[in-house]
Amino acid sequence: MTASSVTGIGNGSVDIPTTQKLDVDITLLKHFGRNIVFVGKNGNDNNDGRSFFTPFATFGAAINALASFSPVPSAQNNYSIVCLDAGPYVGNVITPEYVHVYAPFACVHGAVIVGNESRIKIGRLINTGLEDLSAYGGLTGVAVQRVAIGGDSHVDIDEIESNGVGGVVNHGSSGILEFHCQHIRVKAGANPSYAAAIGTRDDGSSHIHAVVTSIDLQADNAIGIVAVDDANDILADIGHITTEEGAVDTIGVFCEGGLINVNALQIKATVPLWVYSAGENTANVNATCTQICATDADELTAYAYFVGAGNLNLITAKLEGDTSGSANTLIPS
Repeated sequence: MTASSVTGIGNGSVDIPTTQKLDVDITLLKHFGRNIVFVGKNGNDNNDGRSFFTPFATFGAAINALASFSPVPSAQNNYSIVCLDAGPYVGNVITPEYVHVYAPFACVHGAVIVGNESRIKIGRLINTGLEDLSAYGGLTGVAVQRVAIGGDSHVDIDEIESNGVGGVVNHGSSGILEFHCQHIRVKAGANPSYAAAIGTRDDGSSHIHAVVTSIDLQADNAIGIVAVDDANDILADIGHITTEEGAVDTIGVFCEGGLINVNALQIKATVPLWVYSAGENTANVNATCTQICATDADELTAYAYFVGAGNLNLITAKLEGDTSGSANTLIPS
């Protein structure tokens, strides 16, 4: 389906460039049938949101309206919020269980909390790092997070600019967050002392399965991937983790508890791999990476391995920098 065939609906009320192909998930739309709510820049939050002609103006209004719908969202009655313009939209997107968001071109200024058994597709997300999500069980300063207990959630965002403590965090005490992204930029923003692209909470059994083309560490002390508790499990397929010139004390992959399995073409940071367990935690990292590159000219540390219990298993074609501690490392000749 092309954009022109969609803009014909409602005499062009859906504003999409005709040169841009609209990759609408037809299976999703067919599956949810009549349970679709629309959001558009031409909308009004006093509308009913049930057609292209009467969309809501904000995602918040669309989500709030679902509470009064019959039937309410459930495993048997999923709802999909559809937005087919670029926005921008200001405000957080917080989905309840069984509520999905399909906004492939939209730029959202705010934070996202994805509900249990929910799917979110957004074009671009920019958070300020100041969004207070405690009322929803969330963490302040995280761009995308899951707080549900059990089940699965799915998030697909083309680009994330994180200006807080985290880009993507599974904050749920259990369950899986499936995450896809083209580009994550980790900036200093409101919390310059600490920022991570992908991470898990410090208690509970939370898991992230991530596929990301690139992670760009633009802030001092920024981290690409972090796990901090024994029950944490992160499986990541990454194109590259890189450090922007001028950013210092960055870490590519940091594990002080749990398991990180990472496959990457390049990890470039002050310390690309850091494995450290404290107390009773067990820290395990299995990394396959074409190039491991330390960036600090004064102290080139390709990996640091200081662990009471756990392992660092590394396969790499090129290791640039010194090593601290012993690890199971294979560097093909």
